[in-house]
Amino acid sequence: MQASDAKRVSSRRFSWRWFLKRIRDNSHLLIYLYVLASLTVVDYILEKYTIAHNRTEFVQNVSERADTIRAQLEADIVGKALLMRGLAVSIASTPNISQDQFAKIAAHVIGGDSNILLIASAPDLVIRNIYPFEKNHKYIGLDYRNTPENWDAIQTARSTGQTVVTGPIVMEDGSGDRAFVSRTPVFTSNPVTGEQEFWGLMVALLNAQNFIEKVAAFAVQSGYDIAIHSHSPDGTDGEVFFGDPNLFDKDPVLTKVTLPFGSWVVAVLPKGGWPSFQKSLGALRFWLALVGVFLLLIVAYFVELNRRKLAAEEHLLNAIDAINDGFALYDDQDRLVLFNNKYRKLYAQTGDLLVKGNTFERIIRGGVARGQYPQAKGIEEDWIAERMAKHREANYEIEQLLDDDTWVRVSERKTAAGWTVGFRVDITELKRAQTAAESANHAKTEFLNVISHELRTPLTVILGYNTFLVAPETLPTVRALREAIADESIPREALNEKTDKLVDMVARYAGKMDTAGKHLLTLIQETLDYSKIEVGKMNISPEPVEVAPIVESLVDQLRQQAKAKGICLLSETENLQVLADETRLRQILFNLIGNAIKFTDHGEIEVWTEKTGDMMTFHVEDTGQGIPADELERVFESFRQVETSSVRKTGGTGLGLAISRKLVEMHGGKIWVESTLGEGSAFSFTIPLA
Repeated sequence: MQASDAKRVSSRRFSWRWFLKRIRDNSHLLIYLYVLASLTVVDYILEKYTIAHNRTEFVQNVSERADTIRAQLEADIVGKALLMRGLAVSIASTPNISQDQFAKIAAHVIGGDSNILLIASAPDLVIRNIYPFEKNHKYIGLDYRNTPENWDAIQTARSTGQTVVTGPIVMEDGSGDRAFVSRTPVFTSNPVTGEQEFWGLMVALLNAQNFIEKVAAFAVQSGYDIAIHSHSPDGTDGEVFFGDPNLFDKDPVLTKVTLPFGSWVVAVLPKGGWPSFQKSLGALRFWLALVGVFLLLIVAYFVELNRRKLAAEEHLLNAIDAINDGFALYDDQDRLVLFNNKYRKLYAQTGDLLVKGNTFERIIRGGVARGQYPQAKGIEEDWIAERMAKHREANYEIEQLLDDDTWVRVSERKTAAGWTVGFRVDITELKRAQTAAESANHAKTEFLNVISHELRTPLTVILGYNTFLVAPETLPTVRALREAIADESIPREALNEKTDKLVDMVARYAGKMDTAGKHLLTLIQETLDYSKIEVGKMNISPEPVEVAPIVESLVDQLRQQAKAKGICLLSETENLQVLADETRLRQILFNLIGNAIKFTDHGEIEVWTEKTGDMMTFHVEDTGQGIPADELERVFESFRQVETSSVRKTGGTGLGLAISRKLVEMHGGKIWVESTLGEGSAFSFTIPLA
């Protein structure tokens, strides 16, 4: 990726972070926007509801008017159809009716009704009788089989046995008036078979103009636009025979006029279309605006309260997180409510269980199951029961060991509301210091016991032999010499022999006193050296010194001591110079070789060196009793002795290795030990090359 691309990516990331931060900082504005959006939605819904409600009422009124029109039309048309059915029954009873008879019956049926323009009978589909005859006699002999435009309606009437009304059609009398055609099938009974046979038709022309004028008058009177079209039984729409055909495309109220066969669809719409009802929305908007202002004021009040609450909570959480001790809060149902980062770090093993809402018992049990509490090992349920009892009491302080060797002081208290406040103080360093102090105190006590024994032993030797020298008469040798001197008969050779025995005894006593004195001096010197090191008054003067002469002289000095124990003391050194204080280097080697001789009963001790980079490494290896693995890290500690019985057996203060470590470190080197119990030990240290 080029630098420019990386810069653009970084810029986009920064922009997103900036944008998200701005949203978080101004989240209260989202609430205001939400309230305004909600009010807008409510206003939209209420307006829609109000308009829909008003329109529903309006449509209901229009539907009622449409039903009125439908009822009037159905009454007129169906009434006329029923008259035709009655006439058809009369004709069926006298199928060979004459013109005069037909005229009388028709006149009686019409009864002066101006809506019925013509009535005709058409046996075998040919018009034979007609009323009124004078105006319409030209239709006598009309054969409907020769009029295809009428054939569908005739076939429908014949097959269904019902009156079929079609039209309107334009009258052929030149008046331009329109009429509906009613065709009623007539069936007669066969005298032989008794079955109903098709006789013909009763045809009537109904004055459509009167119907149309009535509908038009109603439309003008009520203020509606009206349109009507026919609708056949097979579901197809016929032509619009009244009103504007476009009215059916303007979402009108539709009502169906049921005819004897088929129907008409009447469309009714207020003149000018449906009203918008906008005038009725003004008051609604005013009240919504008033409610909106009130809601915004309430929201602003609660937003401010919430802002102050969040700020206070944030300050509290920051303060709790700033505490160096662990803090946790449990509610009256013993569920975790709050805790800080220190608490989570202390209990990292169960960090995933430290979730708000988790109970104290669940967290404790999870920790026990994961081995977080070494003190609970083997007594898990008893430990949990005791821990829960103290937690419920919440008035205690205990020290708790965790699986990572951390020591925690646990203290809990109850609030007035029954909530539990818990503190966890890391006292690991305090416990270590306490343990170290107790260990040091124990080591010092042991050291004092040892040193007092070590000092008393040579002093006892010195004082014991000195007693014989102070009071020589108590010695048998002295008494024998005095008696020999007093007895003049004893030869001079015997006197000289007794004198030599006395001298040998004194020399032997003096030698033991000298050895005890040197041992005492070594003990005192080690104690003084350690004291100087502890108070920082031990000084060294490093200078180039030859390694080989120092090692060889020490080996020669201690070889007789090793030989006395049957140990072979060997050395192999490189003839190089190191930068060291010769006296202190001798002291380090003397301590290590002396310890090797002291704790080795057989085998050999080898002292050798090797160059390691810019350092010279000294090795003192023995085949002695070795050191337990758990003591290897502590052999160089002050007042530390691996085995008290061995120390008492071999003597010593137990400060030699501690002093050696300090001196090596003062030279800028390091010292370490490798050992196998029962096989021997290898002590090594480094000194800078000159």
